[in-house]
Amino acid sequence: ANHIRRGISGFLTVLAAASFGAKDLFLLGPAPAPFAKMNNLHRWHLILKARTPSILKQALERISELYTPPPAIHHHPDVDPLSLM
Repeated sequence: ANHIRRGISGFLTVLAAASFGAKDLFLLGPAPAPFAKMNNLHRWHLILKARTPSILKQALERISELYTPPPAIHHHPDVDPLSLM
């Protein structure tokens, strides 16, 4: 659980350093995914919303440049999810 907290903390630090305005980018979560545990792995959702698609694209590019999650954390960005389930 500590590696999850460190990973999320690192992500939030990078997101804050990415210098986007408070009205441009919104972070919802972290929250447990609807199926919070599958195959003995814990799952969480972080939802990043942006005022425009270009702001979201810039934010994701900047985050991928600055942030590498710890090895125990696997992330799968989905830019246009059909469902949050």
